[in-house]
Amino acid sequence: MSTRLLILGRGFDSLRGTEMKRKCTGCGEEFPATAEYFHLRYDRKNRLHSVCKPCYRELQRKNHATLKQRLLDYKGGKCIICGYDKHNHNLTFHHLDPSKKEMKIGASSRSFEILKQEVDRCVVMCHLCHNDTHAGFYPQYLVVK
Repeated sequence: MSTRLLILGRGFDSLRGTEMKRKCTGCGEEFPATAEYFHLRYDRKNRLHSVCKPCYRELQRKNHATLKQRLLDYKGGKCIICGYDKHNHNLTFHHLDPSKKEMKIGASSRSFEILKQEVDRCVVMCHLCHNDTHAGFYPQYLVVK
């Protein structure tokens, strides 16, 4: 589909010769109202998001960090082996039984309630302890088949 047809869901024929602008609700700048500057909304056919692509990425990053912090708080917020709790970017979720793993927690954009069910099958580990666990130093946290 041509980006010309994606301008706010209206056909371009009625707007021939004019370029529609759209103001980003995130940064306040005006951009051409095209899919080049705004992501498409999947809930409405041929509609654009109200924030520009850079603002959209920043919102996603903040939402992901907030969701991870909520999940870490739910699970105790520190490494189960060494007790590390300084920075949440260094903490990971380790699935105790990989066969029961339904999704990757970090790559998911699901709701807190759905991710909470997945996190219930995990323990929190720092990156170092997580790597050591997979190297065999902490076999009590590995399911060997």
